[in-house]
Amino acid sequence: MNYAPANNGQQKKFLVHTARRQRFREIATGFCAGHTVEYFDNVGLLFWGGAPSRQVLQQALESSRSNSAKGLKLALKRWVLKSQYRWSHRFLKQRKPEYLLVWNGIKGHRALLVEAAKELGIGVFYFEEAPLPGKLAIDTRGVNYGSSLPHQLEFYENWCEENTVDDTEWRAMGRALKSREATHNASVGQNDACAELRKENYVFFPLQVEGDSQITVYGDWVRSVRHSVDEIYRASAYLPAGWHVRVKEHPSSRHSMTNDLMAMQNEKFRIDNSTDTVQQLQASRGVITINSSVGLQGFFYDKPVAIMGNAMFGLTGLVEKIKGPDDLRNYFQDPENWSFSLGNRNVFMAYLCAAQFPDEDLVRRGQIRAQDILHRDAKKRN
Repeated sequence: MNYAPANNGQQKKFLVHTARRQRFREIATGFCAGHTVEYFDNVGLLFWGGAPSRQVLQQALESSRSNSAKGLKLALKRWVLKSQYRWSHRFLKQRKPEYLLVWNGIKGHRALLVEAAKELGIGVFYFEEAPLPGKLAIDTRGVNYGSSLPHQLEFYENWCEENTVDDTEWRAMGRALKSREATHNASVGQNDACAELRKENYVFFPLQVEGDSQITVYGDWVRSVRHSVDEIYRASAYLPAGWHVRVKEHPSSRHSMTNDLMAMQNEKFRIDNSTDTVQQLQASRGVITINSSVGLQGFFYDKPVAIMGNAMFGLTGLVEKIKGPDDLRNYFQDPENWSFSLGNRNVFMAYLCAAQFPDEDLVRRGQIRAQDILHRDAKKRN
């Protein structure tokens, strides 16, 4: 990626919500090099003042860890979030930064912190794990589907032409893909696949974390992980003879569905929590997901991918967009004709690897800074 000059001579004030993440503090230190930086870990409470918009408050409620609260607990959670928003608004107004740095920024109290910043005219840098090894997602508009990535393929085609990029170099990154180790779900493992797996005709269905903002904010018609499982289970009956859906729970999920999934098993709907995720992806005939990064990773292995929610990689020719239960059943009836455009994937992935997702090491060392991302995202709007 051709970045803008690292030092434009104008010192700005950056406020970083680290949320007690030492790693993020170290990343932010390099990213803000040459500017004034202030860090804070916690968001407090303020019991009087304005209120956030209904939409953002609802988003914060649905994406918080206690999103199943009802009655008095829900009322208390709503009160706490409103109080956190008021505190955030006052805090940002007192500190007067030009920019706020936040991890994710679209869930829980962080969504309210971002709304307060926007109301005060403060720029926001959203940080997130990138779906590619060794990379970060940094954006001035949002994360995932809400990022500044254009949804028109023409942008990526033009960028590759203008930058004379080899649109096949991105494939080398696939060699570094690794499965995530289990952190909360003891029933999930990452064992080597058996030799017979590649002989199976199956579509891989990796589950996401319940309450993931990818679902609560960008799930489209899919309301939850459980809802997606039920719809896939019903649609699996429409697969041809000899085909099945292979399900694996997310290794970081705090809510195991193993018993429920085991009870649902039949010849067309199987659970495999033990086999390595990447190896199951490699051996599959296609991937179905709400909007998991595993869908994007399927591009490295030339797998047809279908998404049920809204995804940053949901462009024409890259994936099949499933618009509802009927569409899902129709899609499952003819897996032999699942397809994608390799050319479209090439230009999109070339941009992601070279420009959209910077190397974390370069950010930590201050070789990619705030002004570089501002310059990059401004070009998307031109």
